[in-house]
Amino acid sequence: MDTKRNTAAARFPHVYEQIEANIQESGRYDLILSSDDNALEFLLRYKDELAREAPVIFFGINNTELAQRAVQRKEYSGLTEQASLMENVELAFKLFPKLGTLHVIADASASGQADLEALQLNLPPGLASRVGIEDLSRSTFSKMAARMHAYPEGDAILFLSAYIDGAGGNFDFLESVLWLRQHTQIPVLHPYEHGIGQGFLGGRVISHYRMAQRATELAEGYLSGRSLPENQIVEADFNVDYFDYKEMQRYSIPPSHLPHGAIVLNKPLSFFTKYKAYCIAAFIIAVLLATSGQIVGLMYLRQRRLLRELRESEGQTASLFENSYTPILLIEPDEGRILDANPAALAYYGYSKKALTQLNLAEIDGGSFASMDRALDRISNGECESYQSQHRLRNGEQRQVEMLFTCIEREQRPVLFSIVRDTTTQRDVEETLAAEQMRLLNILSGTNVGTWEWHVPSGKICLNQRWVEIIGYTLDELTPLTVKTWENLCHPDDLPSILKRVDDHFSGKLEYYSCEFRMRHKDGSWVWILDRGQVGTWVEPGRPEWMYGTQLDITELKESEVALIEAKETAEAASQAKNVFLATMSHELRTPLNPIIGFTDLLIGADNLTDEQRSWLQITKSRSRDLLLLIEDILDIARIEAGRVVVEEKPTLVQDIIDDIFSIFGRSCSDKGLTLNCEVAAILNSPCLIDPARTRQILLNLVGNAIKFSFSGEINIIAQLDPPNTHGNAKSELHLIVRDQGSGISREKQDLVFQEFQQIDSSDSREHEGSGLGLAICKRLAELMGGRIWIDEDYQQGAEFHVRFPTSLSFNEDSLVEDDVAVNREDAEVKRDRVQRPAKHVLLVEDDQSNAKLVMVCLERKQLQVTYVKNGQAAIESCAAHRFDIILMDLKMPGMSGFEAIRILRDSGNQTPIVVLTALALDSVREKLNGVDFSGVLYKPVKIAVLEEMIDRILEESALA
Repeated sequence: MDTKRNTAAARFPHVYEQIEANIQESGRYDLILSSDDNALEFLLRYKDELAREAPVIFFGINNTELAQRAVQRKEYSGLTEQASLMENVELAFKLFPKLGTLHVIADASASGQADLEALQLNLPPGLASRVGIEDLSRSTFSKMAARMHAYPEGDAILFLSAYIDGAGGNFDFLESVLWLRQHTQIPVLHPYEHGIGQGFLGGRVISHYRMAQRATELAEGYLSGRSLPENQIVEADFNVDYFDYKEMQRYSIPPSHLPHGAIVLNKPLSFFTKYKAYCIAAFIIAVLLATSGQIVGLMYLRQRRLLRELRESEGQTASLFENSYTPILLIEPDEGRILDANPAALAYYGYSKKALTQLNLAEIDGGSFASMDRALDRISNGECESYQSQHRLRNGEQRQVEMLFTCIEREQRPVLFSIVRDTTTQRDVEETLAAEQMRLLNILSGTNVGTWEWHVPSGKICLNQRWVEIIGYTLDELTPLTVKTWENLCHPDDLPSILKRVDDHFSGKLEYYSCEFRMRHKDGSWVWILDRGQVGTWVEPGRPEWMYGTQLDITELKESEVALIEAKETAEAASQAKNVFLATMSHELRTPLNPIIGFTDLLIGADNLTDEQRSWLQITKSRSRDLLLLIEDILDIARIEAGRVVVEEKPTLVQDIIDDIFSIFGRSCSDKGLTLNCEVAAILNSPCLIDPARTRQILLNLVGNAIKFSFSGEINIIAQLDPPNTHGNAKSELHLIVRDQGSGISREKQDLVFQEFQQIDSSDSREHEGSGLGLAICKRLAELMGGRIWIDEDYQQGAEFHVRFPTSLSFNEDSLVEDDVAVNREDAEVKRDRVQRPAKHVLLVEDDQSNAKLVMVCLERKQLQVTYVKNGQAAIESCAAHRFDIILMDLKMPGMSGFEAIRILRDSGNQTPIVVLTALALDSVREKLNGVDFSGVLYKPVKIAVLEEMIDRILEESALA
């Protein structure tokens, strides 16, 4: 309810209409949460009309007089907010010991003036001389901006509000923040939460989150069964010290100067908190590589040491040669013939010494030694050389090896002393690591994600090229890379939630860090990011070292999500508008049909009509009922689509429903020369648990269609009980069949006839009229009852419709409930004969004069005294002045509706029987009159005979009571 920019007078009627429409659509409220002064003012003025009994919990109220006025009513309770105005004044002088003037800015709104007045009343003389008041109710935004430009650097601002100026100009809150920061650069304190993080330094603020949380706790307790505090304002302190770290840095305010327990927004995290998932894999790879490197290094150093020892002391060669666990070969340098091999070499290659010394090295290494011609000179001069090769063992296995050569003297001849190291496992590990690295690089490339590494203690970050490409930069443009670089690129509104998730991950509340937020692109636009990571290494528990993660551009996904939400809301709004339109039009059409059909019935019964005139009236009556059936179909579709049709199972005799069908269609069948037959299984002589109204509606449509499309022959209605599990149901199923000998339905159109507004023949020259809704309604109703409807494809003599839905037999016939509409006419006549009506007085409440005239004529013909009023308020006044035997009440009327009038009458103790006359849907009437006593409901157009029967029954019951 934007009363900062629009007055309450402009907003209240619109809000009233919205709430009234919501109640009519969704039902009454169980509880109302009210936020802010204007909302509470609205409820105090209109709640009795909209939601009389619903309790109210209010919060965010800074007008204590309004709150006290509210809690005088028992159903109101809540919380008030008290801005810490003086605390913020004192805080300003504490944070800035050399502060010159503190400028207090307040606007012309009611809350702004109230805050300003409260501050001025409490300012001590010592501080008042250092506080400058800027009252926008006596100035304009442009003049105020000019004064702010002149504020010295040593001053500060306590900003209360700037929504409305003295000339009627207005800002919303964000506009006021931008306006303020545009015209001054001095520190700004604010007693409210919003604005901090958008350019305001902070202050002692009202935490609306905490206040709303407390109100929500009261609401949850009430909805769980606990009582609310009556006539009470719940006392609590919702003020917290709240500051923006960026502004603290800007004005050189150290954290030690803040009040104890202050909350600091946008506080930077240590570098190490930011990086996780991808780098865990890199960390594992690095560990494996480091381990492998250490092993290789140690082996290499050991080999070098051995060779050095060989050169230093040839006397030790024989011992080293024989006792080494490493394979060693002595090789003739010119031809590569193997001169000798130590035991370790014999065991490795699988040869005996005699067999191995008969081989040339080329026979083992596949000729690789031949390529060492150039290296042999260096080896002969005392250098060490190595080469990689693949050696074949005696069993045929190929092994990767590294050979390290040095030249020694043996028997006064140069010999290559060759140490053989098996590198097969190392090579496999290296290849696996290389493949894993390539796989990870391919995954990163395929998923188009950026990667980051964050050294938390130092704040340094490492990014890949894709990370910076997402926001339009190069790595050089963002160098040096620190966590501050990242913070400056993030949207300031998103930073608090990002940092909270990071902190939750560091503390162990979250196993992984994951967050969606916006980052500023180089072109100035905002890019949506999905950021994920995890700490990889820790300095110690609770102190992260390296964090690794990935970043994905989800801007298109977010835009699609917004588009989907908008499309969904548009579709829901369109569906709601359609349902409201259909229901409203049905009501508006049914209301005038009531007098048309009623007066037609009265005229048909007149004695002075000619046969021709009577036939005209019969046509009028018939066509009116056709129109009524169409309206009923439209209303049924609207109710079904809105999910407001409820299936009510009652013990019902199927034969009674079929008898009613016969009474309705018997004459029309005779007129067309058709025979209407029925066949009911013997087991159905006991009542079934079904919804009689829905079952009757399905049969009415099926039999009506059969008559419409038949010109001769028979129409058969068959009812039987199918055993359980025929179609997966654990219950038995009532199976209804309607079979005719008409023109039939082709197979390709059998599915079409169950769709809304579809007919077999939709041409301009079609023979039969209709809306195409009847069978669609039958299909929906059958499905609502857990069943289905279909056409027998094999029946060739016409059309055969089948309906089947779950049921069970009830053998307690005393519980059988009759439908009010199908009351036996003879029984009704007997009731009318028994009723004695000496001067019975009826109150008729109806806004439509034609409907009222019809009912009055009928009642007066029955010697009933009738008082007629046009709305609910007049009905209440009449009941206060007179005693009535029965009240006939319309529901939808101008002024006070029938719903409210009935509730007021019952609340005042009036127990007069009330019969509701309405064109509204049944479920809507039941919902809105839930818990209110009334004697019956008749739906327009009202059948005069049914109205008379109900009046007779109620008057008879009143006489016997």
